[in-house]
Amino acid sequence: SLGCSNYILDVHDLEFDGSLYKSIPLAPKVIYYLERNAVSKVSKIIVVSEPMRDFLVNEWKVPEDKIEIIPNGYFEEKLERFDGSEEEEGLISFIGVFTHNIDYDKVIELAKSREDARIYMIGDGPMRAEFIKRVKREGLRNILVPGFLPDDEAYSILAKSQVCIFPLKNTLHTRVAGHMKTFDYAALGKAIATDRDGTAVIFEKHDAALVSDPANPNEFIEGVHRLLEDSNLRRKLGENARRLVKDFTWEKQGERLVRMYESK
Repeated sequence: SLGCSNYILDVHDLEFDGSLYKSIPLAPKVIYYLERNAVSKVSKIIVVSEPMRDFLVNEWKVPEDKIEIIPNGYFEEKLERFDGSEEEEGLISFIGVFTHNIDYDKVIELAKSREDARIYMIGDGPMRAEFIKRVKREGLRNILVPGFLPDDEAYSILAKSQVCIFPLKNTLHTRVAGHMKTFDYAALGKAIATDRDGTAVIFEKHDAALVSDPANPNEFIEGVHRLLEDSNLRRKLGENARRLVKDFTWEKQGERLVRMYESK
């Protein structure tokens, strides 16, 4: 909009179809214009997922040779000391920011369907207060919302969980974005139940998570049930996930970024 061109653009998500702005008049159209205009004048675009690349190429006609895929990663040194933690029966956990893109209905229905489970929703964000009100209104005592926790405490809960979850709403934003929490779950060797996003497609290809269609709530909830009830499946997916993410540390992703700049 200011006339800049020939720049490198790092695109982590597309917001024009995200849940946050849909209720604001004209906001999706304005954001669409800004995002579409931004990608039209670049020399190179860094994206975090294959679905994001495919959208830019197929829908916005960005030449594929201008796009470099560098997914998000995880801090290996923060997580390795929690390796080998013993699972606690029925423990399910989520960590992250409580945004408009999380499908809280799925968490509520999961809690109702598994009263024997405890679901930790760790983190903070704009939707946390509303989610807590909903949990209280539903009278659900098996959902715990402790807010932000120190790293050691948060990762300890994740490491002891039988299943780590990531329920998402069905928007373009969620389908193309690449989220970091899935890599954290995997580095801990956890069985993951996630809706399909830009990161989940990597795990799906390597049989390293149960990946569901975000438009199908029952598929997500049934996936969590399967993992809670099948220790062999949990073990297989957890081992595959830990093996997969060895190539996705932030150190290695940083090296890829440097190589991309050096090739310019």
